Amino acid sequence: MCDQLSTYLKPQESGNHTGVRWARVYDDAGVGLLFEAVETPMEFSALLWTTYEIDGADTQADLPPIRKTVVRPALMRRGVGGDDSWGARTHPEYLLPRTDLIFRFAVTACRMQ
Repeated sequence: MCDQLSTYLKPQESGNHTGVRWARVYDDAGVGLLFEAVETPMEFSALLWTTYEIDGADTQADLPPIRKTVVRPALMRRGVGGDDSWGARTHPEYLLPRTDLIFRFAVTACRMQ
């Protein structure tokens, strides 16, 4: 799972997958959780640090010791930016819709086989 965080010079959130119907996350003992999209595919990421820990690190070495797995199932996420990486707004076609959104997924315990 460590490979889901890209090794950019300055750590930044990465590892989001789209069109996910199910995902399993296990610990070293093979005990885990199964996440399943209920009606529509979801977006999903599993990282070893929170978004705040990643954003607060200047280098990979600044990330705190690994103590958890942070899973983020989501219906959708907005685009990350505009035409540059220093503050341009997201293009309108990549913004989330301004309507009520309903997202359902199931979580069950599982074991690696």
